[in-house]
Amino acid sequence: MLFRATYRFFKRKFGDGHERQDELEPRSTVKYEHWRWLLTLSVCLAVPVLLETLDYTVVATAQPHIASAFNRLDLQSYIGTVYLLTSTAFLPLFASLSDVFGRHFALQLSLFIFMIGSAISTGALNIETMLAGRAVAGVGAAGLLTIVRVIISDSRSLDSNNWQTTLLFFLYTIGYDIGPVIGGGLLISVCLFWEWFLESQRTDTAKVNLSAVFLAEPMIPLEIFTSYDVCAVLAASFVSGMVMIVMLYFVAIFMTIATGLSATNAGGGGTLLSSLMIKHLRQPKYPILFGGLLLPIALGLISLAMQQDKQNLVKGFMVLAGVGIGVAIGPLAIHARFSQPAERLAIVSAMLLFFRSLGGTIGLAQCAAVLNAKVRVYLQDAVASGAVSAEHAAALASIAGTGGLGSIQEIDILPPDVQELVRNGFRNGVRWAFISLIPWAGVAFVLTVFLTNIRGTDAEEEPDVLKREEHHLRHISPRSDN
Repeated sequence: MLFRATYRFFKRKFGDGHERQDELEPRSTVKYEHWRWLLTLSVCLAVPVLLETLDYTVVATAQPHIASAFNRLDLQSYIGTVYLLTSTAFLPLFASLSDVFGRHFALQLSLFIFMIGSAISTGALNIETMLAGRAVAGVGAAGLLTIVRVIISDSRSLDSNNWQTTLLFFLYTIGYDIGPVIGGGLLISVCLFWEWFLESQRTDTAKVNLSAVFLAEPMIPLEIFTSYDVCAVLAASFVSGMVMIVMLYFVAIFMTIATGLSATNAGGGGTLLSSLMIKHLRQPKYPILFGGLLLPIALGLISLAMQQDKQNLVKGFMVLAGVGIGVAIGPLAIHARFSQPAERLAIVSAMLLFFRSLGGTIGLAQCAAVLNAKVRVYLQDAVASGAVSAEHAAALASIAGTGGLGSIQEIDILPPDVQELVRNGFRNGVRWAFISLIPWAGVAFVLTVFLTNIRGTDAEEEPDVLKREEHHLRHISPRSDN
């Protein structure tokens, strides 16, 4: 007994440094394992994220040429609209599937459906079949949109959500950057077949068992709409979806810019800025307000630069709009995540994506209507004013009256002065399309001004994942004082 007591005395006296070091080792190991797990997860999720962004950017860049290949340029907007409609409608369903069957199954199912839709579009011999394939691919894209964000948001730590959201949007930035380059390269080689074939390739396989299951719980609990914060965040997400999709499709379609600095390049910088603001201010509403203020200003400046036909200014102001979207899009998800209980994580994430996709769908339809109306009026006024010769007035009147351009090649065969008139009409239509988004952005900013503060768990306790892993390491490496 005396020997044991003496041993313990000297161990406490001279062994404190070693013991403290032993206590610190599991903690450093836990943090290392946590970041290694996060990096591995990001690499795995990069595949579905890349597929989703490629569908937006590659197809958006090639959309006029795809419609021209079928000699149906008048239906070019449906290539994006059909995809957005189905992806929006199935977002809540995949949120429920992820809760019932698990994240992995829901992600594999969405990849499988996306592959089938891309394969249908690849082998389409007419535009109707191609649009059907786009609709099926949109169903799979709904799962890709939902499940990836649900997996990233599975944490009650504000800091963890902050950095994980930043990492997610950097993955999206990479996809949005390389998509237009791929789309432009494929168009140069005139191989439209490979655009959908590229999307349909995947290295993993999935075994899917479909069964009809009736859930006792509602797919969308109406209680979430009693929260002002949730409603305001959904409205802001709706507007961000409008602006983002319109910029992707309209700039790529009607201005055919597939190279140079685009708004998505600035989105990465805006996301990093928002993560730093959340880290220091501890509230996501401040970057939300900052981004909401930038957005209507940028839209007004873009329309002004288009009116003056200054392409460099258009690109620069698109960067400003991209910063506004990038600053707000991550904090919107974090604010919605922490304004509701943990058990509503999947459905809140799905509703955020639902309203963002719905905003993109409505924005695309609205801007297409504005564009067509402005182009028609512009050309009709040109004919009525006698700005063109009599021999070209009949053809121009036909275009203005019926929108009878079957392909973009028909513009190239027009006389130079008529070509310039048609292109000016489209430029004016795109300008008014962006102007039509400004009221939406203004309303969203006013709604986000009244967001309340959220409560984070970082100041009170460690993240759950660190606690579980530290507890596990202590049990597998027990120490004995005997």
